Amino acid sequence: RHILLSPVIPGGLIAKKYGMSMYTLASLNGKSIYNTIYPGQKLKLADPQHQTSKTYYKVKSGDTVSGIAAKYGTTVAKIKALNSLKNVNLIYVGQTLRVK
Repeated sequence: RHILLSPVIPGGLIAKKYGMSMYTLASLNGKSIYNTIYPGQKLKLADPQHQTSKTYYKVKSGDTVSGIAAKYGTTVAKIKALNSLKNVNLIYVGQTLRVK
């Protein structure tokens, strides 16, 4: 599934409209979230039939991102990207993280 941009639309709005993160949109298109998206550029979108529902986890005392990733069958890198974490060692009790 693809879209063709005609007006200038920020990448974050495109991602939100199609139910994905900016990181997912960038990854699908071989880009970084810092790359410019140009009018007329064709973008790949995630197939809605293959998208999984979003899953969130509330951080508890003693949790680590690696432990949470193992519990949910995902990776530290994926959790880092889904939550725009700069440092995976800095999570807080009560913080809600998207894990899928």
